[in-house]
Amino acid sequence: MVVAFAELERGVIVERTRAGLDAAKAQGCTGGRPTVITEDVLTAAKVRKVKGGEGVAPSLPRLLGSPA
Repeated sequence: MVVAFAELERGVIVERTRAGLDAAKAQGCTGGRPTVITEDVLTAAKVRKVKGGEGVAPSLPRLLGSPA
């Protein structure tokens, strides 16, 4: 009996969560972590990679404005 109630409750929680996420998406909200890399930084990293000069990984903190 307890197992059946737990399954029902879990189903209700899943439905409510999905409904909330769908409502937020309809309002234009997106989940997840915000992006850090802009299109300009991404383009610069791709150019460096194609040129074959300094590796992208060592120069990435400098492109992002990080001190390290």
